[in-house]
Amino acid sequence: MLTSLLADEVTRLRAPLTSAGYGNQARDWSAPASATYPARVSVVSSTEDVSGEPRTVTRWKCTVGPDADLAATDRIEWDSLVYEVDGDVERHKSPRGLHHQTVILKRVATGV
Repeated sequence: MLTSLLADEVTRLRAPLTSAGYGNQARDWSAPASATYPARVSVVSSTEDVSGEPRTVTRWKCTVGPDADLAATDRIEWDSLVYEVDGDVERHKSPRGLHHQTVILKRVATGV
């Protein structure tokens, strides 16, 4: 059963669109709406660049249940760190309908 595999907990952060002047819009991350979901988070890759400005880019795979409300423009908080959603939400279906969803999380740490 899927729920037994979802041993982690993630918080989805969703910032509202606000006016950015000249008819443009931008997301206001100062007070995002949040929702918490059971999840399974596992590392995908980590790369370190030591030339120029040192930085580490880490990607994680986050699997949530079918009822989670996720979008590519969201951010995910997990283990006290905030990650960007990298790409589209993958919706995995079975003959009975939506089974689970997967997103890739990305975090860039500079000056490491």
